[in-house]
Formats: sequence, structure tokens, C-alpha cells
Amino acid sequence: MPPPDARTTAGFRSVFCEDADEHARNLSAWEQTYEQLGHGPFTGRLDEIWLADLQLFRERTNQGVLQTGLSWPGARTFGVPLALGGTGTFLGKPVTATTLVTFGPAQELYLRTPPMLDVIGISVPAAGLQTLGLQAEGFDPETFLTGRSLLPLTAAVMRGVQGYLRQLFELLEQNPQALSPAAVQREVKDAVLELLLSAMRAADAEPTVAAGSAAHYAAARLARDYIAAHPTEPLTVLDLCRALHLSRRTLQSSFQDVLGVSPHQYLRAARLNGLRRALRSAALKRSWRSFCSGEISGASRRGGRSRCCCCCTLPPRRCWRPAKTRIARCCGCRWAIRGSRRQPPPSCCSFAKSVC
Repeated sequence: MPPPDARTTAGFRSVFCEDADEHARNLSAWEQTYEQLGHGPFTGRLDEIWLADLQLFRERTNQGVLQTGLSWPGARTFGVPLALGGTGTFLGKPVTATTLVTFGPAQELYLRTPPMLDVIGISVPAAGLQTLGLQAEGFDPETFLTGRSLLPLTAAVMRGVQGYLRQLFELLEQNPQALSPAAVQREVKDAVLELLLSAMRAADAEPTVAAGSAAHYAAARLARDYIAAHPTEPLTVLDLCRALHLSRRTLQSSFQDVLGVSPHQYLRAARLNGLRRALRSAALKRSWRSFCSGEISGASRRGGRSRCCCCCTLPPRRCWRPAKTRIARCCGCRWAIRGSRRQPPPSCCSFAKSVC
């Protein structure tokens, strides 16, 4: 069950952003990290709604991204691809347009998306889905999904799943309050759960988790943690092999099987994303300093000087004195400099008194 403050009580919400890190944070109740793999600007859109303890979201991105992380505690998550601009991988296995992706409670997400992605995600309490499956159909979803993460569906079954979910989100885009009534929410929630159970019963699923892959998971996690702990070092694949005491072949197999990328690709993406984050952080700091100092383009060239007033909340040298023909503001009052004659400042303005 997700925390109550993670739910969108107002219903449907839609968020646009141009930063992969911000996009990863936009999904409620999840802990995840996005590493952009493609070059160029990132744009993403997230549509999300909660129906009691059922989370539905539609995610659209324009760049290849390596997604890692966890959903909220106790959740079983399904991914339904609507459009794939290429081939993605989940746990190192290729994802196609007719593949239903799933992972259970405490299982970590390892998804490499294609350059263009449009996917609908469904997160539901695993225990509740299990109870419903046993009561309604005598079918235990959790037992069925043990060792399975990719469920191949026939084209007809996938079209039915995609069609219902796509229409649901298109309806919400046109009328965000369409699911506000509690009775409608219950009806839609039951329909989505029945859709998932039917898809699982129809899936031609084979176990997709190899028996010996636990070591690869551990190696990939150790490598990712080591890279994250040394963000300023120009690490190479050989550096990772030495630090983790792994052979190059083992490291290569671990990254390919778990993340769907090579260690070299991951290192390059990590460096580029680290640089992108540093530039973004520096730009935000510059914008904040500019805001705090009250800088106005061209003010200094026109004779403006800096002086701090006794009642200003900014630190010294953060106030600016305007040039002639400009209006100065301090302490909420106004005084004017017009030509060579100054109008007397109001008695409340200590800054104006000190410079007149």
C-alpha cells in the first residue's frame, strides 16, 4: 500500500518536463533513477491517476533511458507498451510491442527504453491481486509469475489491452474529472484488474530469469554503486574490473544480462549525465545569485552602484543603486531620480536617506 500523501486526491494529473532526473521524480511513490543514453534534449510527459490503491500512469519519452529503481512497497507492476521507437530491454531481455512486462514486490526495475517510448504502467498491491485471482478464477498470479518478467501475448490479446487503456487515458485528457465519482472509480479499477488476469491466463509465458543470474545482478549493482560513488573520476572498464575484482568478461555479461547495455556504454552515459546535472546545477545557482543580487541588464553600464541598506534582508553588496531616470525600490517604498534633481525620499526609507 503506497503512502497516503503519494496519492493524487484531485484525480488525474499530467506533467511535462525537459530533464530526465526531474521526469523520474515525477512518478508518485516510486524511487527510481534515469540515465539518459541518447544525445540531444530530453522531453517527457507523465499522466497519472490513483484509483484507491491502484496506480495507473502513462509515460512518454523521446530519448533512450536506462531506468532503475523500485516501485512502492508491496506493489506488483505491469508495463503495457503502446509505441516503441526501436527495441528496448527489460532485465537484459528484448521487449517487443506484444510483450507485457512485470515485476513484483521488492524486485528492482532494470529497463532500457528505446529512443521513443509510449508505455502505460499499472501498479497494484500484489496481495490484493493474488486474492482476487484466487477468488474469481481459482488462479494464483504470484505463483504463475514466479521467475517470469516478460509475458508474450498474441497480437489480438495485446490490442485489447492496449485499446482499453489508451481510451481510458484519452478520456482523462479530455475530461480530467471523468473518474471523480467513487462508483466509476470502482468500476474502472475492477475492469483493469480483470484485464490483467485475462492477459496473464492468455500469456504464452516461459521463465525468463536464468538460474545463475543472481551473480550478474550482484555484479551489476556493485558496479553501478561504485560508479555513483566516484562521480568525478574518469573511470574505465578496467578500473571497474580492478576495483570490484571481476573479470572483464563477467562484467560485460552482467551489464548485458541485467541492464541491456555494455559497461562502456553505461560509463559514457554516466559521465554525460553527470556533466548535464552539473551544468544544470550551475545554471540554477547562477540564476539564484542573479535574482538575489537584483542585477538588471545594463544597470551597471548606466552608472548603477551597489550599496546595502540597513533594513534589507539580503547580505551586503546584494542591493543595487539605480542610475538616473530609474526608479529605486527599497523597504516597499519608491523614490525617483529625475535628471539632476532628486525628489526627497520618504522618511521610512533608510537606504534612500543614506545615499541622498
